[in-house]
Amino acid sequence: MKVFLFLFLWMNLTGFVAQNSDNEVISNDIETIFSTSDHISFGKIFASTVQLDLPKYTGQWSSSQSMYIVKEFFENYPVKSFEVIQFGTNRSKNTFLAGIYKTETTTFDVYIVFKEESSKLCVYKLNIREQ
Repeated sequence: MKVFLFLFLWMNLTGFVAQNSDNEVISNDIETIFSTSDHISFGKIFASTVQLDLPKYTGQWSSSQSMYIVKEFFENYPVKSFEVIQFGTNRSKNTFLAGIYKTETTTFDVYIVFKEESSKLCVYKLNIREQ
């Protein structure tokens, strides 16, 4: 009986560690994407449809449309800095990321909600709002 309890605890613990490691990778990837204005890499982690709330664009778009909308955002608001403020799970059990995107003249709040699609976390909602 103790062996089964040990195995159960070990499997849960190692799964938890792997999940935290994956979350750290995703957080770092998002930070790199925003810091380098890499719309192509961003598009690769979009869900099949993405709910956008950006300057000039609000609504649900396909992943490829969303990628070009983000490209336009990056072109219109060149990055000065990006910082991840929080990454975790909210009360609804959704994985999210909150960050601050700064340009020379404007600061934006960034909020991303992820969902699992094809066994990986994908960007499902992207909100970028001027402070």
